[in-house]
Amino acid sequence: MTDPMGQTPPGPSGGDLLTRILEQGRALWAQGRARAAGLWGALLTRAAPGLTFLRAKRDAALQWAQPVLSRIPPLPSWFPRFKHPEGPLYRRAAIYAGWTGIGMIAAMLAFFIYVTHDMPSTDDLWDASDAPSITFLDRNGIVIRREGARDAPPVDIHSLPPYVPQAFVAIEDRRFYEHFGVDITGLMRAAVLNIRSGSVVQGGSTITQQLAKNLFLSNERTFRRKAQEFAMAIWLESRFSKDELLALYLSRVYFGAGAWGIEAASERYFDIPASQLSLSQAAMLAGLVKAPSELNPAAGEEEARERAGVVLAEMQAQGR
Repeated sequence: MTDPMGQTPPGPSGGDLLTRILEQGRALWAQGRARAAGLWGALLTRAAPGLTFLRAKRDAALQWAQPVLSRIPPLPSWFPRFKHPEGPLYRRAAIYAGWTGIGMIAAMLAFFIYVTHDMPSTDDLWDASDAPSITFLDRNGIVIRREGARDAPPVDIHSLPPYVPQAFVAIEDRRFYEHFGVDITGLMRAAVLNIRSGSVVQGGSTITQQLAKNLFLSNERTFRRKAQEFAMAIWLESRFSKDELLALYLSRVYFGAGAWGIEAASERYFDIPASQLSLSQAAMLAGLVKAPSELNPAAGEEEARERAGVVLAEMQAQGR
């Protein structure tokens, strides 16, 4: 565009352009603030009934709690004094709550020390002792009875047919590969069944708990012994794998007739090594752990077969 003299007018300078941009920015900022203020006012207007309701509920809760809080005795003179915006009543409640938490932690620590202070050492857990044992044979060389050492070395779990450990897991601890040593679900299920029947019909001990009891603890029925069993089971689970625990269990559990461990039981009842056990034989051995002196084949073959049937039914129900 040219002026009447035929010359092009000069464009705006950089300063003028910056001034225009700032003016437009201020105008947009003012419009935004005005709109935000309007929206905020509308929001407060709509929320006013709700805020009034919440304030009323807060006042009612404080009024209800006032008699309870007023019963808190005053702090002893040796307690440190702190300023609190809500007043001394709330300060006393907070301090007492803190000391209660500290007391609970101290009580749990004292209980832990009480339970675990005399637990036995586990350094030689995988070693077999050199205690003597006696094996009785008949004229044909068949094992009749074995007496003596109870702590045979752990069996090689992978040398056994897969259904051998599966039979023990199915009947003794179906959630063996899922829990941490103590089966809370199993304990609750056993408690419900025992309450309904009016007697102890099912136990809640896991394979790891049974192993802990067989290895380290006595058979006394006390709360402290049960707490030690829980603690030792959790410790064993943190130290060994599931296969190692199962191998230890199969080596140290009592099978009746003087047979400790699955190898001794297999030789005692079937005259074969554990690696050659059939499915029915494995089920029979797994079933007699509940009552070794009554359910072993030497004491009553019919009862042992019935118990083996229960084990096989459990294996089938669990898909093992």
